[in-house]
Amino acid sequence: MTLSDLQSFLDAIPLHRTQPLKAVALNTEAETVQIKLSWRPEYGNSLGIMHGGVIATLIDTTAACALLTRGRRAGPTINLRVDYLKAIREGTDVIAEGKVRRSGRTLAFVDVEVRDDDQALYALGRANYVAEPVDLSRSA
Repeated sequence: MTLSDLQSFLDAIPLHRTQPLKAVALNTEAETVQIKLSWRPEYGNSLGIMHGGVIATLIDTTAACALLTRGRRAGPTINLRVDYLKAIREGTDVIAEGKVRRSGRTLAFVDVEVRDDDQALYALGRANYVAEPVDLSRSA
């Protein structure tokens, strides 16, 4: 899998036509991916901070993408946990890094950190999925 393949995978998800994401890094040996979300006014709430649902979606998508580094596709989400540590203020772009912690025969566990360009930590997430093999030689 290449960074271009990862971007194609993201672009094929209908939700991300309204919440575009950019694949910025992929490391199959470390089983990590980095996905960037640029601030858009529609992501903010009345307080001028990013809505928690937008952050949760970023974490879920990043975790699913990280699984691709193991040749696995995220099936149904079993659990998605998000700890919001700091408000993401208007105009702040963030990068989520997902790392596969364990991927067994049927279950997978992925951790995600959401940071800005200065490495300030905004949120932590953990996703658990039913995971299935995927043929990475075909387009994502």
